Amino acid sequence: MSMAAEEHQPEVIWTGKRFEWTGGYYTKHIPKGAKWLWSKRDKVWWTDIFEKAAELVDYAEGEAHQMLDHWITNSMEQHDASRATSADIDVPAPEGCVYMPFQLAGIQYALNTRSGNTLFGDAMGLGKTIEALGLINCLPDVRTVLVICPASVKQHWQRETEKWLVRPSLVTQWVNKDAVRPFLAPDGGIAVHIANWDIIAHRKQREEDDPAAREDFVALQPDVLILDESHKIKNPKAKRTQAVLEVAATAKRILALTGTPITNRPEEIWTTIHLLDPLEWSSDRYFLKRYCAAHSQQVSQSKSVWVTDGASNLEEFQDKLRASVMVRRLKEEVLTELPPKRRQIIDLDAAKYGAVLDREKSVLSKGKSAIEETKARLATLNKAENEEEYREAVNNLRVAFTAAFSEIAKIRHETALAKVQDVVKFAEDALESEPKIIVFAHHHDVIDAIAHLLREYGVVTLTGRDNQTKRNEAIDTFQEDPAVRVFIGSTLAAGMGITLTAASTEIFAELDWVPANLSQAEDRAHRIGQSNAVSVYHLVIDGSIDSHMAKVILRKQEIIDAALDDHTGDLQITVAEVLDITPPKEDVNVYPFPEAENRFLHHCLRDLSARCDGALALDGEGFNKIDARIGHSLAAADAPLSNKQVAVALRMANFYRRQFSEEDQGDIATVYDRWTAHQQGETDG
Repeated sequence: MSMAAEEHQPEVIWTGKRFEWTGGYYTKHIPKGAKWLWSKRDKVWWTDIFEKAAELVDYAEGEAHQMLDHWITNSMEQHDASRATSADIDVPAPEGCVYMPFQLAGIQYALNTRSGNTLFGDAMGLGKTIEALGLINCLPDVRTVLVICPASVKQHWQRETEKWLVRPSLVTQWVNKDAVRPFLAPDGGIAVHIANWDIIAHRKQREEDDPAAREDFVALQPDVLILDESHKIKNPKAKRTQAVLEVAATAKRILALTGTPITNRPEEIWTTIHLLDPLEWSSDRYFLKRYCAAHSQQVSQSKSVWVTDGASNLEEFQDKLRASVMVRRLKEEVLTELPPKRRQIIDLDAAKYGAVLDREKSVLSKGKSAIEETKARLATLNKAENEEEYREAVNNLRVAFTAAFSEIAKIRHETALAKVQDVVKFAEDALESEPKIIVFAHHHDVIDAIAHLLREYGVVTLTGRDNQTKRNEAIDTFQEDPAVRVFIGSTLAAGMGITLTAASTEIFAELDWVPANLSQAEDRAHRIGQSNAVSVYHLVIDGSIDSHMAKVILRKQEIIDAALDDHTGDLQITVAEVLDITPPKEDVNVYPFPEAENRFLHHCLRDLSARCDGALALDGEGFNKIDARIGHSLAAADAPLSNKQVAVALRMANFYRRQFSEEDQGDIATVYDRWTAHQQGETDG
């Protein structure tokens, strides 16, 4: 080696792939002290790990100095930003939608990551979905989004996507294991594909059987790839992981969402962070040795294995994660910004529940027909003139409502049993990020089935079958034993008078007719001693009776929460609300129809009756099946009709007005508007 080479000023350079040290032999202690590597082939000290290179930033020149200076500055800023609970940033949002301050901070962090990719590691219930969608709202060039998530939250992703994206979006769920070809977004909008993890795994297997299958899936080339519950790619050898990595290679931006980004086994997160920032997390061997306490272990005289399931330097590991790709806040860090309870409806995929949903529709249709027919009959009777008939009609209506309630209760029980597997899957996903959870249900067989499937997590149950001693044991064990992670109770038996503050996540597998009962159950966790905001999840099948009930329940619970007294306990879900019909009520503001209007409306019913075949055919002529009996009855009644009978005739004439001439349609509209105004107290009749 020449003296000129020995006297060369040492410096750090960037080659496009790695940092290299240009100093000679007498300066080797500098890169060696920074734990750089020696290349025998190239005769040079090098590293591709930024934190190692940053130790020698004072020796860097040109591009290398710019990169390292930016890395150091950005790392410090991003580390602080990863814990931020507010941000001064303007993020587009649809009308009526407002981001929480900590969600704005998460979006700002994601906009500033060096790689463009982000690990949203906020605790469960803090709205990682909204943060991801808010980020998309900040990216005007996004046209295609692929969401890969658990099957149990596909409908949730569709609903939140349609709610939060500010540009027109076309959303589709992959509901089977066949590949779906890309579709174009609406003009200026976004095409959103939602697939579950099992479909991804199946696609990889199908690709191995038929290489041409790869084209359908990978051709998406999403602008944004969202991996919900991204810890599911922890095993690099799994087919779904390999499939995701293939798709990720075509994506412009990757967002990983998980409430458990930092585990006791750091090796499980390597696939995710290497995917998100391959420059920062470039060396798996260094990662394993530094953060997984990797070491060689002798298993026999001639064989040793590389053990990587340990953990080391975890504080440093978390700091580096925060400085590179991860934004993470805990519930207690943003507790002051959160409402005391966060309620959320999780719509389960209806595609797998076709049979039970068909039975529900049949029950609803039968119940609604019986009630509407009986109600219409009651509306034609005058209590003073036909007291006996009136009393019989009232009783028949009561019987019809009772029968409908009984049938609806039976089919809801059947539906609850059908969705047990999805409830368990959602609970297991929650347990990946929460130390303990509470599950509420109503029927004993539903509770028993859930308890059996979750038994490996440590389960206690509390139902009306338990005596006081067993109740106390279940409560104390759940509160005090860390190995018991699941409490399953019936909404009524476990919904009052007990404390379950060891958990802050509650899952309702079944709903109660009385929202106040659900609120009471929620308060088992939301009470003195609870340090976290309580997250409440209602799991319902999209399009089911419970799906409709859940929306009504949440609305009524808001009334209960806002009340300053206890006069809300009678707020309950009624059969009429489930069937979406108006309950009968006394006419307290009778409109005195003039004789001419009476004759005209009676004539309208006779006209309809003449066309009607008894609703044997859906031909748009005459009455429908529900109205046929009462319509024919009124048409055949002697003139003049009573005021109550005319009111029914008017409602029918208005409903079927398109079957009349334009002149008659105008007259019907005039009478209907005058009658409606009178009912609302706008005229004096």
